[in-house]
Amino acid sequence: MTVASVTHQDEGWALNATIITLTTDTTTPPGTYNVVVSGMGSACTSYVPPCGVANNGGQWTFTVTGKTKPPPKISCAPSSPVCLHKNEHGLWWFNGVTPQPQNYKTLLEASPAGAKNYAWTITAGQSYAQFSNNQSTITTIANTVKVLPSADPEGSQTVSVTVSANGGPPSAPFVLSVRKPYKIQPLSEHDFDAFERGYDSIISFSLVDQYGEVLPESLDVNLGLNKCSGEGCFYDDYIKGTQEGSNWTVGGNSIDNAKINIAGLSLQASLEVQPSDLAIALEGPDDITEKLEPAPTHPCGKSQTRCNEKIIHECGYLTVGSRDAAEGVQVATAAFQLFQDHGRVCNLVSPSASDMPGQGLPVCPGVNATSCPP
Repeated sequence: MTVASVTHQDEGWALNATIITLTTDTTTPPGTYNVVVSGMGSACTSYVPPCGVANNGGQWTFTVTGKTKPPPKISCAPSSPVCLHKNEHGLWWFNGVTPQPQNYKTLLEASPAGAKNYAWTITAGQSYAQFSNNQSTITTIANTVKVLPSADPEGSQTVSVTVSANGGPPSAPFVLSVRKPYKIQPLSEHDFDAFERGYDSIISFSLVDQYGEVLPESLDVNLGLNKCSGEGCFYDDYIKGTQEGSNWTVGGNSIDNAKINIAGLSLQASLEVQPSDLAIALEGPDDITEKLEPAPTHPCGKSQTRCNEKIIHECGYLTVGSRDAAEGVQVATAAFQLFQDHGRVCNLVSPSASDMPGQGLPVCPGVNATSCPP
């Protein structure tokens, strides 16, 4: 038996529309043969060739039943399997954010290119996805199509898409999992000396979807503070002898000059971060321009009593998918506690009670009532 050796490598593209011919001759003994196809792109490994008896991880099985003249020829004709376009990451829901975050758009591709038209159909999961025409069917001249999320998956949901070229038979369905940002998971806490303000504390998290997998690409993350009025905006926790209260105050998105933000990024600038290392920065206040009581100190270590001196805290929530804290998916609520020598994210609830920004927020803990990690 002779096998036409075909190699098709193109930056991870699947082995699509390539004719593979297996030719037996009179010396080929009857039996079952496996042909292993290498180089198949991971997005298309579930594609079943139209002429294959079985397809198991790229292995095509066929059977030779006996010696014949002329020798039988087994060919896999070109078809139009659907593939996820390279650098794309499936179908993602961000509570209807428009436009869809740049790194989380979904583009499917039919192979081969060059047909006069391509008829695309969402055959399953129509409640969770649509094409750019707001329908579950669309015809394109190009061999690519955008798929848009249309509803919250609320757990585990999938969408299936087929394509037919030039009015031919539909391809095997390409299945997309509908995913969404779900929660943050604590990674580490680090406290650093900071000139003029005592300390910088960096609290790191990973951002995962509902399957517990870290989101694949960078995206916008926002920090919103609980809406409040008057002195209810923050809690002064400092008590020293007969003195009750510090002179650390709240101003805008900061506690005095002490900032609560996404580490290394201003709240007014781009908030695009890597989900594998989402860091919240809690910075001590500037004690040079304002004489604060008590004065912030450098981190003193976990063994000393003054390290646990709570000074002030306020509460907020974390949203992802938009630069506007009022949009996207709310993944966590928390209290942001400033101690005299370090800061911590306390009373963390993730996933939050509601994934809608600013909704379902728990009552902010009162004076000296936050529950914080060491």
